Amino acid sequence: MSGVAHAAFKLRAEVVERGFALLLDRGGMRRAWLRRPKNLHKRYLIHVAGYNLGLIMRLLTGWGTPRGFQEGVSASHAAVAMSNGGLVVILIVIAGDQTAAAAVSIEPDRFS
Repeated sequence: MSGVAHAAFKLRAEVVERGFALLLDRGGMRRAWLRRPKNLHKRYLIHVAGYNLGLIMRLLTGWGTPRGFQEGVSASHAAVAMSNGGLVVILIVIAGDQTAAAAVSIEPDRFS
């Protein structure tokens, strides 16, 4: 194996596979049982979204753990139901002199 390939495999193990290991093993998703594969897929997407949101919030605020994050940060959220059956969720986080906001729009599937 060349040095370039070895470096690429090492980077893959550090960046990609660590995230999957945390989600599946420590997050309890390896043994998740739901009645339909569609429901399991939804559960997995929510779990991954929470994991990614945690990474982003730690990157923005500099806090290393969720407990440490709670001590120095205030957060607000709002959810608004739309007339087409969708939902808009807004999250605002204030940490010291920094502010972060995230908005998520969830719409029903029009093609099913």
